[in-house]
Amino acid sequence: MASTSTSDWATTKLFDDIEELKADRTNWDVWKTQITLILKHCKLLPYAEGLKPKPLPVPAVSSGKAPAGSDPANAADIEEWEQANLETQIQIFIALDYETASLVNGKEVVANIWSALKSCFEGKGLTAVAMLASKLWQYHIQTENDMSIQIQDMKNTTLKLSSLSYPPQ
Repeated sequence: MASTSTSDWATTKLFDDIEELKADRTNWDVWKTQITLILKHCKLLPYAEGLKPKPLPVPAVSSGKAPAGSDPANAADIEEWEQANLETQIQIFIALDYETASLVNGKEVVANIWSALKSCFEGKGLTAVAMLASKLWQYHIQTENDMSIQIQDMKNTTLKLSSLSYPPQ
């Protein structure tokens, strides 16, 4: 009994100091390392990395005709995968800021979420271009903040887009 509560406490404690992943990429490396360690600790990393795909239903073998709508023979495996997939999604989503969460919202398989985050934040592919272009196009100058910092932020975003060969020449 004590080991369960100690384990629950340790798992809860893992999230105490994790900052949400910011859409501006400033904390991606540290965030990814922390989340990866948590997912390893919770034995959920293989789901995020796509190493444990959802099992395909195996028809139940019966002597005679199977009733319509019967559960597959591996229903327990499918349910276990769905639970682990959901738990992994929760672990990731609670550590995302709103803007970042909106990039992966609607994805039901955690491996797709993890892949989209890596693609976006590791600066590879069309996802990264789309996120940076969206950030630049939706940028709002805030008069109460230092103008030079905001202009530099826009320049940095433009440079990142250029490094990804956007716009195409």
